[in-house]
Amino acid sequence: MSLSASKQTTVLLLNSISYSWSNAHSILSDINLSVNHGDIFGLLGASGCGKTTLVRLILGRLSPSSGIISLLNNRIDGPRNPPKPIDIGYMPQDLVLYQEFTPVEMLIYFGKLYKLSSSDIKTRIEFVLRLLNLKQFLSNDQPSGSKLINQLSGGQKRRISLAIALLHQPKFLILDEPTVGVDPLLRETIWNHLKQLTSSNTNPVSVFLTTHYIEEARDAQSIGFLRNGRLLIQDSPTNLLEQFNTNSLEKVFLQLCRHSQMKQDHDNLSIASSTNEVQLDSTKMNNETILTTVNERNKFNSLPLLDSQTSAHILSPLNVFTNKTKIDPAGFDRSSTNTKFPQIFTVTHMNRKLSSLFEHSDSYTITGISRKEHFICLSHLLTLMQKNLRQLRRNQSLLIFFILLPAIEIALIMLCIGRDIVNIPIAIYNGEKPHDLSEVFLSSVPKDAFIRQDYESATDALKAVEENRAHALLEFSPRFSNALRTRFFTFGFDEETVMTTETKNVTDETNVNIWNESSVYVRLDMSNQLIGLQVQRQLLAAFLNFAQRLASNLGLSNHTFKPPIVFGPPVYGIQGGASAVVETFIAPGALIMIAFFATTIVTCHLLIHEVRQALIERALIAGASSAEFLFSHIIIQSTILMIQLLLMLFTAFKLFEMPYLGSLWLAICLIILQGLCGLMYGLMLSATCPDEIYATTLAIGTFFPSVIIGGIFWPVQSMPQFLQYVSQCLPSTQSIDALRSILLRDWGLNTLNVAGAFIVSTIWLLIFLFAALRNFKRRI
Repeated sequence: MSLSASKQTTVLLLNSISYSWSNAHSILSDINLSVNHGDIFGLLGASGCGKTTLVRLILGRLSPSSGIISLLNNRIDGPRNPPKPIDIGYMPQDLVLYQEFTPVEMLIYFGKLYKLSSSDIKTRIEFVLRLLNLKQFLSNDQPSGSKLINQLSGGQKRRISLAIALLHQPKFLILDEPTVGVDPLLRETIWNHLKQLTSSNTNPVSVFLTTHYIEEARDAQSIGFLRNGRLLIQDSPTNLLEQFNTNSLEKVFLQLCRHSQMKQDHDNLSIASSTNEVQLDSTKMNNETILTTVNERNKFNSLPLLDSQTSAHILSPLNVFTNKTKIDPAGFDRSSTNTKFPQIFTVTHMNRKLSSLFEHSDSYTITGISRKEHFICLSHLLTLMQKNLRQLRRNQSLLIFFILLPAIEIALIMLCIGRDIVNIPIAIYNGEKPHDLSEVFLSSVPKDAFIRQDYESATDALKAVEENRAHALLEFSPRFSNALRTRFFTFGFDEETVMTTETKNVTDETNVNIWNESSVYVRLDMSNQLIGLQVQRQLLAAFLNFAQRLASNLGLSNHTFKPPIVFGPPVYGIQGGASAVVETFIAPGALIMIAFFATTIVTCHLLIHEVRQALIERALIAGASSAEFLFSHIIIQSTILMIQLLLMLFTAFKLFEMPYLGSLWLAICLIILQGLCGLMYGLMLSATCPDEIYATTLAIGTFFPSVIIGGIFWPVQSMPQFLQYVSQCLPSTQSIDALRSILLRDWGLNTLNVAGAFIVSTIWLLIFLFAALRNFKRRI
């Protein structure tokens, strides 16, 4: 096909395209335009007029509310029928680039998405970088070759974005504001290259670009003016300048806007007048109302108007396809209040033209998209996984922190929670002179339990507790030893007071209150309950030790003062002190909860960042699918999760020797399942939440209630009944209880407790996964 013949082939047709978010908010209305093969079409308009929305409709990212889009003889109907990725080169308005990549890495990434061979990728990268004066990035030996994109200037980033669009030699190039924010010299360079692409004798490229720099579109073969979602006109710049008798496209656009606004004002005034005529009785209409109506019409008639020749050219419904179509000029009588307006926005003839093209010309036959919608493409999946790994490698410090975090958390729990409190300062007043059994009692306390602070008076000792220099006061009476011995020898008598003259080894003839003076008077600082209870427990244990030693000295049996309760070996679990509470109760719950939230926040941050920066949309236009994106993140994050859990389990079971009586492998499987469940939860949040802050807040907001009512630190059975039901509905509560049963009861999958935990975790995992897929596909 010759170049002249190819120029006559229409590659893009839009027939009566409308788009709206809702019935009340219309974005685009009745758009009709065409682009010929090898032409540059410039869509001009102010920011917010609907240019980017129209581009997304052409790319198949949005579905039109009405109308037909044909691109390269294929019907485009939203995400269900997008254009073939290899045929389209797209450059978005924003700088949609991975800031952690080098320019060459960025181009290799998109080259693989376009399924180019390695040799073709290398050849095309060298060509486009030299073409766009970016050859300094070709060699990693040069300092600029290893520069990341976040280290480049704005102009260099924009040229890299254009290079991505040109990389795979597309048939149709779509550029959304390609020259915004660049210097005039670079703008000229971009336009010169676009003209070279479209003027090629072998395989000319068609270009559809949007811009709000009106004058730069002079080099386009065809331009269209878009205002408030309506296409005012499509024609060549030369014809428009000639028709409007001006040398500025901005003046052309200004007159078109005035004419459009004038038509809109007139329509609104006509509607208002008709309404007033219906509502107002003609006999009651006063002179003020009549005068207002006349003034409004005179104000409208005073607006600047297009001449009849220009008006006729604009009004031509067929002018979208040819600038040689002539119709009779529409008259406009300035002196008449009954102004007759040409129908600028009537599309009846346009629809007939498009229908004729679609039905009777082989060049414009619309066919279905031949590319089959795939769910997972292995090459795309590998490319996306490599991209994710590269992003993580460029943030090594953060990656290392998140990998080590679960192990650090479980280590801190084992080190800091549930252990006996030692070296507690206590104030002691010993009134006994010399010290006898009181010193024996104090020596029965473990050496590292207390720090003794001796005082000369009970008042000073009490003041030390009040001033927070000690946590307890111990007071011994002056007759402590004598009274205690007497108490032992009168063991079993009812008398509270015994005359000292009737007691052995006592020569004093005064009365002694045996029960009071033989007791250690203790006052605790209970503002800190844990320390207070620890002091109380240590003192009781010290008394049992002291009583057995005293009984032995007095010739009594060591079993005399032992409690008459004997605890046998536990049926399940292990018997121990406070540390056993952590190892057998808190630690299993912590393992489950840490595994669940190990990758949640990281997953939210990475995925939401790509969505907000439109990085995913550009990759989808290049041929990737939403499922591939999600599964690439699932695979990489699952790998990181396995490393995290391996370190966490090694820390818990090897370094701190956390006890386990059942199957360790079954316990590990349950922990991994909970980790995957949390990963899917992070994906669901990233697919649902609008930004990273929202997702992180929601993740943290769900973490703390899960910890509080999930039975990690306190049994679920102690909660109110309705909270127990809520707790059981959480993804982790049953798994926490099941892990304790596996580790301490040696239960397996044959028990309802353990099997139910695996089933519930799997159900939650699938719920989160399907919700993530559904919301992610809808969001992008």
